[in-house]
Amino acid sequence: MPTNPELIKLCKIWDATTDKLNEMGLYEPIDYKHLRCKMDGDKAELRVGSAEGHMVHFDYKEGRLSYYDKDKDVNEAMFKLLSKIPNAKCKLEPTEGVFCEIPKEGAEKAFKILSAATSMDLRMLDPTVFYSRMFVEMCKDAKGKADFEVCVIEKILRP
Repeated sequence: MPTNPELIKLCKIWDATTDKLNEMGLYEPIDYKHLRCKMDGDKAELRVGSAEGHMVHFDYKEGRLSYYDKDKDVNEAMFKLLSKIPNAKCKLEPTEGVFCEIPKEGAEKAFKILSAATSMDLRMLDPTVFYSRMFVEMCKDAKGKADFEVCVIEKILRP
């Protein structure tokens, strides 16, 4: 089955966004090296880190997005980011991942957000290593690791 052209566009957007975040120094090199977006028909599988199971499955036709991670804080942040997509319906499974129904008009935003998952666990351990003082200062009032990460990522991904 030929790959849906809209899905190709989404993977290119994700790829460009991962390049941007990598250039900003937000990824560990080992994580960046493993990133990929495989497509088949209306489905995509994204590898979003070096851990074998750090994946996303997306069905464009159904709008079904499954983000897999075992880190509770990362899942909380990804849930908050993905839930802000208009008309998205997401469910948080703290030690399994985030599972969403994403409307087609929200898919581009979802793929940009997915680029933030890479190395997020490491950024949460010590944000001052990854983020400039400017971002740390802008988000200093965030309550907890997940909210801080959401605050910074929203500022970085702002159009």
